[in-house]
Amino acid sequence: MYEEKGRNRKKKKVKNKFILKKKLKFSFPQIKRLQQNSFLKKINWKLVITKLGILFLVIIFIMIIISRLNQYHKKEKEEFNQNIKKITDATLAYYGENKLPIHIGDSSSIILEEMIQLKKLEEIKEKNKVCNYFSSYVIVTKIAQLEYRIKIYLKCPEKEKIIEKKFSCKGQCKINENES
Repeated sequence: MYEEKGRNRKKKKVKNKFILKKKLKFSFPQIKRLQQNSFLKKINWKLVITKLGILFLVIIFIMIIISRLNQYHKKEKEEFNQNIKKITDATLAYYGENKLPIHIGDSSSIILEEMIQLKKLEEIKEKNKVCNYFSSYVIVTKIAQLEYRIKIYLKCPEKEKIIEKKFSCKGQCKINENES
C-alpha cells in the first residue's frame, strides 16, 4: 500500500505540472515585462550605492597614497642629484687646471675622505645617514686635448651609483651639460 500511495503521488504531481503548463499562457511581451519587473524588484539600490561609494573612497585613498610616494621618491632623487653636484663641483675646484692628468689616457683619483680633509667638500648625507667616504671616489681621465671624463662612485647606506660626465678646461673647467 505504501508503494501505491507513493506512485499515486508521483502521478498527481506529473498531472499538476501538465495542467499548470496548459493554464499559463502568456504572450512574449508580457513575459518580457514580468522578467524586467522581477529583475528591478530584486536589486537593492541602497546596497549598490553604498558599495559604489566605498569603491570610490578606496580609489581616492589609493590615488593619495601613490601621489605621496611619488613626492617622496622625487625628493629622494633630488637629494642624490644634489650630492653628485656637490662632489662634481668640489672635484673641479680641487683639480683646477694644475692637478689634471697631462697625457691622453692618464687618470687621477681621489676618495671623498681626502676631499673632506682638504675642506673642498662637506659631509655627504642621504636620508640623514652619512655616505661611505672611504668607498666613494672620483676618477678624472684625460680623453682628448682639453677634454676630460669624471667618474663619480658614491656609496651611501641605501644607494650606490656610478655617474660619468665629460668636462672641458679652456681657461676654466666646466661640465658639458649636453653630455653626461
